[in-house]
Amino acid sequence: MSEMAESSTEWFPRNPHTARIKVHDRLNTTDEEAPIARVLTFPIEDGHPFIGVWETIRSDVHKVLEDAGLEWNTISVLRRRQSTQQLWDDTTIVITALRSAWGLAWEDAMRKVHDKTSHGTYGSKVWVELRAEGFSRFPNDAPAETEAPLSEFHLHDKKPVLGQSIGVKNLAFSSGTMGGFVELVDETGKSGTIICIMSNHHVIRPTKTKIAEGQNSTLQYPYDSQLDIMDRFHPAVSPGSSPALPISQPSHTDHKRTLRLYAEQTGDAQKSVEQLRLKASMKDRRSELYLPQAETAFKSLQSEYDRIQQFDIDFGTVWASSGYIKSPRTNGQLDWGLVQVRKDRIGNNSLVPIKNTAEDLKAEGAFSTMPKICSIRDSLDLDLHEHKRFAQVGKRTGVTFGTMNRIRTDVKAREIPGETMREIIIVGDKGKAFCVGGDSGALVFNQYGALAGQSYGGQDWGDLGTFVTPIDEIAASILELTGYRMRILNEA
Repeated sequence: MSEMAESSTEWFPRNPHTARIKVHDRLNTTDEEAPIARVLTFPIEDGHPFIGVWETIRSDVHKVLEDAGLEWNTISVLRRRQSTQQLWDDTTIVITALRSAWGLAWEDAMRKVHDKTSHGTYGSKVWVELRAEGFSRFPNDAPAETEAPLSEFHLHDKKPVLGQSIGVKNLAFSSGTMGGFVELVDETGKSGTIICIMSNHHVIRPTKTKIAEGQNSTLQYPYDSQLDIMDRFHPAVSPGSSPALPISQPSHTDHKRTLRLYAEQTGDAQKSVEQLRLKASMKDRRSELYLPQAETAFKSLQSEYDRIQQFDIDFGTVWASSGYIKSPRTNGQLDWGLVQVRKDRIGNNSLVPIKNTAEDLKAEGAFSTMPKICSIRDSLDLDLHEHKRFAQVGKRTGVTFGTMNRIRTDVKAREIPGETMREIIIVGDKGKAFCVGGDSGALVFNQYGALAGQSYGGQDWGDLGTFVTPIDEIAASILELTGYRMRILNEA
């Protein structure tokens, strides 16, 4: 078991993914020394023979793990391969578990899972993969390398569009995605319409409480300091709860990083101007030629830097959130949050100003009706399963495309102890992640522009698919918990 102890991934009966990255002829490296090519994830498609027999196989897998007394995080069925083209049957049962728990019992259990699935109901070879990573909610545990490329986003627009950065005011650790604008209509008729943005509960009510330097957490973000110690989580927020939790757009972290970025760029531009001025004073013709252009660039950067410094990032307050609960209808998780937006900061659900414009999206060839998704329609996709292709807009990735996996993933979340959820997952195109760290709260819509769902996390930071809650389930939960009916805010 020594090899297993050193690896973060194990395959049974063997690792079929041993192809190495092709080495450039000019590099003094042999093929044996080249790194192993990354294993990519692809969805289980309609008509896959596993679909009809999965419930039987799933029961067998659960029994093997239960009999062995093994704790697992997620169980999925995916296609896993190193090439974008399917060359052989790459159907793979992927089980994730804590790396510290691996040992001989796990090795024996994985072999039993392989034997039952490969020679039993399915009647064909199936690969079994054990991975150290499991379920994660993207913003709260996102590694540093998932920081958004801020220069590609319009983070400091007073009236933002969907897919931008939000977070709890002055909370350095809170940074997720502002899904989009919705209207909430009181079913009793006693109150008027409320305009909110959608995100996740764990984005606007995170448990981890790393406060920005110099800030008084008791004033900016009231929380129970014992929650982290007891491994508990912040509960749901009811409408009208006090004190109101302030939300920033962009998030505190992204705002500070943007300021640092512009400070560096402005400083570099100023140095360039000073050097050109010095050379131009000595009659250097090349410097005289480029000086006006450099001065214009410096003034533009300085102006934007000044604007961002003075930008008021106060966006609104938490209006309501679900907490972490299991849906009685879908058996998936609910993790939604609503922020009531300041009137002067209400934007629209347009996609155009975000990274990947409509022309860029058309070039991808992923949808035949791209003009229709330049903004979210004022309708909901009430049956997520009727569609195969989806897009999302996240603060980290911009617009990405993906396909629904036709077999749900079993998930155990520590926020909902004792329960097993069955989650819908969407797998990104060409083996890429559909969502990554920072995209929590992103809205997911179908190829016709209708809002279909919302992302809240994934497996292995999105490498094994993104969890999506159907929008009709979120709307039903909002109505139950608040008495308000949700509808999409028409584009202004």
